[in-house]
Amino acid sequence: MIQYILVFFMMMITDYFWGIYIKAVAQHREIKASLFGALIMICSAFTAISYIENHWALVPAVLGGMIGTYISVKYNKSNDGSTN
Repeated sequence: MIQYILVFFMMMITDYFWGIYIKAVAQHREIKASLFGALIMICSAFTAISYIENHWALVPAVLGGMIGTYISVKYNKSNDGSTN
């Protein structure tokens, strides 16, 4: 059970980091992009090992990814005038 919880939160964090990474690349912020690229690799490695060993870990991975992306988009909006 603890593995599923860890996978869920690790994927949530990974997808949150992806949002930051993509924005940093688009803004040509090399240091920030490379730091978050490395963090994505570490988080993704843990998650991949988990669901290779136990295929049921894909369920919390997918859910964590959805929530992480939602949080990343919702709270890391650029100042482009959007109000949503």
